[in-house]
Amino acid sequence: MFAIGRVPNVESLGCEAAGVEYEKGGVTVDKFLQTTNPDIYSVGDCLPGPKFTHNSDYQARFVVRNSLFKGKKNKDIVPIPKCTYTEPEIASVGMNEKALKKENIEYDTYTKYFDRLDRANCESKRGIYRTYCRKGTGEILGSTLVGGPAGDLIC
Repeated sequence: MFAIGRVPNVESLGCEAAGVEYEKGGVTVDKFLQTTNPDIYSVGDCLPGPKFTHNSDYQARFVVRNSLFKGKKNKDIVPIPKCTYTEPEIASVGMNEKALKKENIEYDTYTKYFDRLDRANCESKRGIYRTYCRKGTGEILGSTLVGGPAGDLIC
């Protein structure tokens, strides 16, 4: 048996009566997590996108700030690390190579192997990580780790 993810179930929430638009992937929100009804915000698994607990926590913090205080913060300003706990572990943060190519962003790739890390050697872990930086700068755009303690290292 295996899990293949979570699917939002918003059809019976009365979204139409509240003026909140949604589709099969979840509730429609803007970059401030506000729905099509300006008095209603939405977070977590009922939104399209990654279904990670820490992502829902992060979104909830933005909703509290955006709904109660002056000045709104865009949820997209902080990249959220994520990890899939498979064997090997796969973790990432920010943009990956596919996203960078799609956006036509020029980048440099830095690749390292876990066999060069003391901890990985001690634990007999193997793996690779890649970090993507804006071409000619040190601005990190994203990183992907596969293998070893990827979930521990991604943060």
